[in-house]
Amino acid sequence: MKVVIFSQFFPPEMEPSGFMFGSLAKFLAKGEKIEKVDVICGFANFPSGKFIDRKWYSLFKRSRQDGVNIHNVIVVPSNNKSNIKRILNYTSYLFTGILKGVFIKSPDVVIATSPPIFAALAGLIVAKLKGAKFVLDVRDIWPESAVQMGSINNKKIISILEWIELLLYKNASLITVATPGMVDIVRSKIPKQNTPIKYIPCGVAIPADNDLERVGVSPFQEIDHGKFCVLYGGLHGHAQNLTTLVDAASLLKKRDDIVFYFIGSGPDKDRVVEYASSLGLSNIKFLSPVTRDEIRRYYIFAGCAIVPLQDLQIFKNVFPSKTFELMSYGVPTVVGVGGEIGKLIESSGAGQSVKPESPEDYSNAIVRYADDESYRNKVSLSAIETAKNSFDYEVVNNEFEELLDSLRN
Repeated sequence: MKVVIFSQFFPPEMEPSGFMFGSLAKFLAKGEKIEKVDVICGFANFPSGKFIDRKWYSLFKRSRQDGVNIHNVIVVPSNNKSNIKRILNYTSYLFTGILKGVFIKSPDVVIATSPPIFAALAGLIVAKLKGAKFVLDVRDIWPESAVQMGSINNKKIISILEWIELLLYKNASLITVATPGMVDIVRSKIPKQNTPIKYIPCGVAIPADNDLERVGVSPFQEIDHGKFCVLYGGLHGHAQNLTTLVDAASLLKKRDDIVFYFIGSGPDKDRVVEYASSLGLSNIKFLSPVTRDEIRRYYIFAGCAIVPLQDLQIFKNVFPSKTFELMSYGVPTVVGVGGEIGKLIESSGAGQSVKPESPEDYSNAIVRYADDESYRNKVSLSAIETAKNSFDYEVVNNEFEELLDSLRN
């Protein structure tokens, strides 16, 4: 079986679906069931909106890593601050992805992950042109999530995107989704079809035991060594509404032993920094993005970490993938999402689930971790165990491979 994967974002970009399909591609390539694996992705520019090197000058570039043929295609870079640039970013991949895809010989299966929905559309078009089976991977219900967030308001545009969404569902031989709740959501959109819809979570690479040890000097600023460091590391976007965490920090400003670190970038970072500055808080530090290896050093030395999202109904059916990586490193986590991930966190004892966008709930959960080392250690062990049992890339990738195998004629 020959497989082509359409994933607009791909390592080294710090984007969850890219890491997921990077891991899957390598897993499939080293196995015996898949003859050839090609990945079509954009030149890395997320989330800064700037290309990380000059390889994009070639417009199209082919390389081979771990047995996988990686095809980078030119896209209009975007940092998601401008709606126009974001649209150009997505649509440019649609066209260049199709252009590259038509030159890949005889794929049996085309896998495409959404969002962005145009990346999935590129995969569907190439699958149709090549006579291949189409597998749609849904990491977020789109455009519904964008509409609820207020990112899209134009009714005509929403109608077009919903038409594309249904087109993708109806033409898929297999649909994989990020959470159990999404199975029913997608099924409700195509009630007359019996297309298999399977839950495949974003997995995580389980670190070795010795990688979890606190060795060397803490990466947090020296002045904060010995303090309880609260970490948010990731995209500073509108969906996260990080001003809620700033308000939580304000509630804890008299706790000299607790300090907040925000690491990363994104379209909402300037607003969050300005808001924190307006409150005159001295217990918040904003740092630029770091590499994946560097952020893992912060995980090891952090007192706890935060996974926030806005209090929207659509987010009740998502599993923020950052949660699983934090769990794998045994980081005591406060998850402000609710819904399915909240139930998972509470039932497994792998963290604390709080009401989204509630500064009081966040601050109370942080204080509980800071003041109770025994509880912290208990949560850490439960988090590691849950990650190993349910979200190990080896487990997730094997499940995906078995689903692909079921598509053979």
